[in-house]
Amino acid sequence: MRLLGAVSEGSGAVNEDGCGWLGTADDVRRSELLAAHAEKLRDTIKALAARNYPAQFPNALDYVVLFLPAESLFSAALEGDQNLIVWAAERHIMLATPASLIALLRAAVLSWKQHEQTVNAREIAAAAELLFNRVAKFTEHFERIRTGLARARR
Repeated sequence: MRLLGAVSEGSGAVNEDGCGWLGTADDVRRSELLAAHAEKLRDTIKALAARNYPAQFPNALDYVVLFLPAESLFSAALEGDQNLIVWAAERHIMLATPASLIALLRAAVLSWKQHEQTVNAREIAAAAELLFNRVAKFTEHFERIRTGLARARR
């Protein structure tokens, strides 16, 4: 398993600059601004999905993580488009906020540890099988020596 490094591009990714919905009391205007914010995030997701990063790297994860630097950006986007998470997941993009990114990275670490343990267990099993076969062969040779000594005694 391989985790891709952080990609920082001037792609116009969603940021806190366009947070006009925070200061408006007009519900209609607020809804419009939230929808525009969600659409901007949707465009960023489309552009990221079009790059198809998993296909560019052998053994890469199936999903690319799109980091949103503030929880408010994420919740505002969901207010503007409630299907955004599912829509992004269908395109193999996971949306992450500071809190969810930490959990995601911890899960990746745990997965890597389990993978390493599985590889180690397989290596131990292979070494144990080799040792068993060698001890069995040694026992066969030892039995032949015993049989030969018994014949020589008669």
